[in-house]
Amino acid sequence: MWKQTIAITAPLLAVLAVPVLAGTPVHETRPAGAKGVVSIENMLGSVTVEGWDRKEVEVTGTLGKGPDRLDVDSEGDRTRIEVVWPERSGPWNHEKTQDTDLTVKVPRGSEVRIEGVNLDVEVSDLDGPVRAETVNGGIRIGGSPESVDVGTVNGSIHITATTGNLEAETVNGGIVLSDVKGDVRASTVNGSIQVQGGEIGELEVSSVSGDITFEGDVMRQGSLDISSHSGTVTLTLPGNVSADFDVSTFSGKITNDFGPEATRKDRYAPGMELNFRTGDGDTDIEVSSFSGSVNLRKR
Repeated sequence: MWKQTIAITAPLLAVLAVPVLAGTPVHETRPAGAKGVVSIENMLGSVTVEGWDRKEVEVTGTLGKGPDRLDVDSEGDRTRIEVVWPERSGPWNHEKTQDTDLTVKVPRGSEVRIEGVNLDVEVSDLDGPVRAETVNGGIRIGGSPESVDVGTVNGSIHITATTGNLEAETVNGGIVLSDVKGDVRASTVNGSIQVQGGEIGELEVSSVSGDITFEGDVMRQGSLDISSHSGTVTLTLPGNVSADFDVSTFSGKITNDFGPEATRKDRYAPGMELNFRTGDGDTDIEVSSFSGSVNLRKR
């Protein structure tokens, strides 16, 4: 997953240090480039990022109890926003801490990077790349960002209408991807994955204990690689899809709306397999489930 720290060594064009009292309101703006970089760090609370047409960054919200201050540093096309906790400490070492909830408005073309621990993240109306990492918290991305790279340990992920490469990873939580395009990679351990999209290039999706559903179109020369250990996999594809199918299970059934029936891998074992081609086989589709079923559906 993504981790990066921006070091600012030259003189700052603008620096804001807000001393923290419980419930302290924040409302600050700083000039920013149309396609600059905005990094946000908040260990406890929430971050909501919204794109707008102004060439400035606006920070509003409420600072909770516990942090020393809020720093907003601006230099050229880079803006850093950080909730600063006492040295050698953090939200997990304080009693009666409170969430810090920030709303950050940025130019639509900005590259946004968000990092936290107990943090919920929501991003909308951006055209630039989005990267977000948290430990305990959900992530929700909307709009049409150039690319998305997000991850959480305990939390769900919802992403809508991306236009470029997408990577989403969680351990305990589900993933819902709607109206996505391009190359998609998503994985979870305990949770389901739902993908709905068009013009998918390469898709790699995996879950250990959760169902996987996919409905969409695949580009020519594209590929789908889907696997689940103990969940059911359901693919809904156009009736005229042109693809090579390689489908297998260890102990689950395979149903196929495209024609051929699955056969047993071995007369003494419960596993099933299915290999066939539709059209010219322009797309590679590989699906496997250990103890769940696989369903191939026509749209």
